[in-house]
Amino acid sequence: MNVKGHYEWLQRLTPLLVAIIIANVLTVFRGYWWNDTYNIIWLSLAIISLVHFLGIGRLPRFVLYTIEFISIVIVTIMIRKEHFVPIAEDVKNLTRLWHYIQSMHPFIEIVLVVSISLLLLSAWVTSKKRLYIFFAVSLLILCVKDSYSPMKLWLQIAIIIVVFLIWHTLLHFHYLQQKNSTSFKLLLHRPLAVIMPMFVVIAMLIVIGTNLPAKPPLLEDPYALWKQSRGEKVEIGNGLGTGGGGGLSSTNDSSPLNSMTSGYSRTDKKLGGSFQFDYSPVMTVKTTHKSYWRGESRYYYDGTGWYDTSYLSENEGLTEIIRVDEEFIAEERPLAQTVMVEQQYNFVRQAPLPVLFAAGQATRLLEVVYKDTVNLSEELTDITEITTIGPGELLKGALWHPSDWRIEQYGDGTVKSNIATYQVESEVIVIDHQALAEATATIEDEDAMEAYTSIPLLFPERVRKLAEEVTATANNDYEKVLLLEQHLKSSYNYTNTPDTTKLTGTSSDFVEQFLFELQEGYCDYFSTSMVMMARTLNIPARWVKGFSSGVSDEPIVNQEQLAYTQYMKNSDTSGTYTVRNADAHSWVEVYFEGYGWVAFEPTPGFAFPYTYVDDEINPLENVLVPTPAPLQSEDITPKQNKEANQSLGWIGYALLAVLVILAIMLGVKYRKELIELMNRIRYRKYSMNERVIVETTNFLSYCYRNGLVKVNNATLRETVSSWNFGSAAWRNDLQQLLHYYERAHYSGEVMNEKQLIEVQNLVKSLKKGFAKNKL
Repeated sequence: MNVKGHYEWLQRLTPLLVAIIIANVLTVFRGYWWNDTYNIIWLSLAIISLVHFLGIGRLPRFVLYTIEFISIVIVTIMIRKEHFVPIAEDVKNLTRLWHYIQSMHPFIEIVLVVSISLLLLSAWVTSKKRLYIFFAVSLLILCVKDSYSPMKLWLQIAIIIVVFLIWHTLLHFHYLQQKNSTSFKLLLHRPLAVIMPMFVVIAMLIVIGTNLPAKPPLLEDPYALWKQSRGEKVEIGNGLGTGGGGGLSSTNDSSPLNSMTSGYSRTDKKLGGSFQFDYSPVMTVKTTHKSYWRGESRYYYDGTGWYDTSYLSENEGLTEIIRVDEEFIAEERPLAQTVMVEQQYNFVRQAPLPVLFAAGQATRLLEVVYKDTVNLSEELTDITEITTIGPGELLKGALWHPSDWRIEQYGDGTVKSNIATYQVESEVIVIDHQALAEATATIEDEDAMEAYTSIPLLFPERVRKLAEEVTATANNDYEKVLLLEQHLKSSYNYTNTPDTTKLTGTSSDFVEQFLFELQEGYCDYFSTSMVMMARTLNIPARWVKGFSSGVSDEPIVNQEQLAYTQYMKNSDTSGTYTVRNADAHSWVEVYFEGYGWVAFEPTPGFAFPYTYVDDEINPLENVLVPTPAPLQSEDITPKQNKEANQSLGWIGYALLAVLVILAIMLGVKYRKELIELMNRIRYRKYSMNERVIVETTNFLSYCYRNGLVKVNNATLRETVSSWNFGSAAWRNDLQQLLHYYERAHYSGEVMNEKQLIEVQNLVKSLKKGFAKNKL
């Protein structure tokens, strides 16, 4: 392979390496871009890389770019075609074309920017220095996003490090070939010796990194260090509890999941684990109707948890500042019957709240009271300062998010005021089974519909199949949702300490693990599973978190049931409820056209305190509920399933061992033919002169490895002549081999195949003679 040919191969591979890094860096937009955007970008990057790999050196550049542009447009059309708005048949072709071009906005612009960036970077990164810059910027973007957001990007970081090492090695080989083509060709004779150390180092780093025990970080984020240096506490939650999971909190951020206690937490990026109930009170709620106390919702699920991001459509993208006693922008629900619920929240301990709780959709804040402890001086005792925000006054730092019914008290975590009490008015839907059965679970806004029906790209197919089996007898969307809710309540067990030893390791998806392996858990397991099962049926759903009703002043159940049982089903019961950390909860909301978001409760032992239309009949009473039988859910117990997987694993290993042994036997039997074939492949682009040089230098290296000394600052013939080794015939054959080497290397004579065969026979004879003489 000549220098030009090697550089051409490097040019072919460069777009692929750039594409892999770009694809991983663009992960930082996860939660902001739709799945269509990612699918178009990934496919376009793959096509550009393939076209460059096949076309470099064979097609003119403008032809390559034309093919790539046409491919990008086709890819965008194919992926977005289901979202194109129909156009009348009698419209002129040019107008029709322009219509479809507009339908591709902004996807075509985004993918063109990414594609042009790919081509520019491929042309720019031609040296190690530029590669270092490109790698450092990419790594910095991922590291910053990983540190200052809920995203877990360690896999993407590992991928670009591996790509960097491979790319750096290719560039190093290119420079080596430019300096000394002969040395480079000799290096290619032993490719495994060059490649294996790199892969061994990478493999060792991966194995060590993935098996190290999890420990708290030794270095904190700069922001946290800066805050602590000022003597300020770094608030990462809401003061009611921090930690992972929708209903979990922990007093120690470094504590494992099984040491967590219940409580409201804002971070839900990794669901699962166990927790202990904390019955300490958080607040009391005086209300005209019993309800769940809603905090916020999530829509983006990545397979392990929910991200702190809300969907904002173009119409609802502007949040609303809050003035006390002024009505919020409300979601239109023209077909829904609603009741107004007034609540007063009194907090047991004051803390900066990130969100304010409310029953259903809040409509306005009536009053907010702050209570802060103020230290006037070292000589004076601390005093309590009370501030009341009355009608018409601006609630500083607070925003209303119409899209997900969230009253955000502060977004940056810098508010210092502690809320002691507030009053809020809410609009709660009255459940009308018959009317909802006639409604369609869909959202007119296409972007919103796509957001609330989105599932991960590699979401387990058997979750979809289970959802279809469960809802097979449903007559409408509402019955489908009720059947999903009923199936989860009746088929799975509630526990705050799920047995994780049931996990087989065959799945990394949180929902799949719960439905087919654990089959037990708490609210986060049930609610997340119902949301994702509904989405597989193209039913818009979102995950909601807050608190369940709490304990009434007149409890009607025994104390043993306080852990996870609701206390009254009659939502019209007014009164005061004590809400504890143990009441932190998550549930589901599904969107029905004309009725908006409707709450559903899939967790066993819990009952959402609905208000019903009089004399309602549950539509499920007339529906034959199917009994789905997923393979690993009922037919096989988790223990049997694990044993079955282990048996299949041993069978696979046994078959692999048999194949390896068979391959070794065939290799030994046909070793001469295999060696000859490998040599033909290895040296297919070598000239006869180069083959003679290679055969000679390989044999001399063999001699050096077996004890014969290479003399420094001496020619090859002088080195060989100094060897006092072997018989006269052996030394004569060695001199003849050197004669062929010198002719091939220095004379300019073109060697033929007959001479090459003679050299190969000499080498075989010399190796046999070497072994005899050594003995």
